[in-house]
Amino acid sequence: MAQATLDVMWLMLPGQRPWRELHWLSLMPDARVTAVGNPQPPEAVRFVGRPYRQPTDRFVEAGALAWLRDLGSVPDRHDWVASLELCSLVTGQASRLARRRRCRQAVLVWANDPDTPLYRLPPYRQALRRARAADLFVCLIEAARDHCLALGLPPERCPVVYPGVDTELFHPTATPVTEPVAAFVEGTHGDFEIASMVAKERVHIRDRKREMVQFVALTVSAVPTPRRVSIQLEARATAGRLQHGDLLTCFSNLRPPHHEHVTS
Repeated sequence: MAQATLDVMWLMLPGQRPWRELHWLSLMPDARVTAVGNPQPPEAVRFVGRPYRQPTDRFVEAGALAWLRDLGSVPDRHDWVASLELCSLVTGQASRLARRRRCRQAVLVWANDPDTPLYRLPPYRQALRRARAADLFVCLIEAARDHCLALGLPPERCPVVYPGVDTELFHPTATPVTEPVAAFVEGTHGDFEIASMVAKERVHIRDRKREMVQFVALTVSAVPTPRRVSIQLEARATAGRLQHGDLLTCFSNLRPPHHEHVTS
């Protein structure tokens, strides 16, 4: 008998970093994840675009003074509503949405200080109060669970689930090197359509001592075509702007994952 698909709605924080919590949720077997927010994330999930109301951008991530607009029109077919951090205003919205639609709520938690000032300031205080009724608090580190227990949350709802490691990408080199070199390359070009995307590709770098290393992570703050990524990074390498390495090759196959758009 086939296992039923689990439908999860993920409410994005403004400026959400890619390849983290949403990516891990998308890897759950028999799960279908829909991200709600803006802009479209690079992860291979369904996407429903919704704007934010954000009076100021001085505060970021879980502390952002921002909330999603027009959530009521998002299709109602989800088993779970999930978001990041107890005090984020988006989590406060998730609590209301889960209660109204009679679905379950999960909060992913990194926070580890029960005395953080945000927990005492409106409107974050109200978001925390609403989040206490969530069905699951997924603690991504042990300290996050300790912090949840200090806040009085039920221990049985606070499992610790460590983020996984992509062993296809991160693994020892086939042949040990004397001084391995890791390069972090970021490309932001003015004529790229600005969004947040991380393209990870195993490439080879030869350092100035001509010792081969295994791979480098390429971070691109844009949504360009694979060829344009290649040209931009190759230009940086040729100009000597890489702190480590003087030869960067193998720029092929930098393709964003498949996305499924949801008409709404």
